[in-house]
Amino acid sequence: MKKLTLTRERIDRRSVEWQTVQAWMKEIVADMGGPQGLNTTQRTVINTAARTKLYIDKLDEFLITKKSMVDQRLVRWALETRTKMAANLTRCLERLGKRGKKLKVR
Repeated sequence: MKKLTLTRERIDRRSVEWQTVQAWMKEIVADMGGPQGLNTTQRTVINTAARTKLYIDKLDEFLITKKSMVDQRLVRWALETRTKMAANLTRCLERLGKRGKKLKVR
């Protein structure tokens, strides 16, 4: 039996999806120079980005399982919502990137 990740009340933090997002968050924190160098605003942006990424992943999972994406209200809503969330995630990561360490290009 598959355990639900998202419920109306909260995110199940024991799920594989959430553990994957936690690992992603740790990578971002490492890119930012470690947890000791983060301020409250940066931690909030990272947390928001992580939740947004989780929701995008779940919407992607839903959309991939659909046989057709033509003229279905729920599918249209999911696509529009996913697009907006992806734009929001990009803005969050851009905000963090401006404060993160510069990566060397080889």
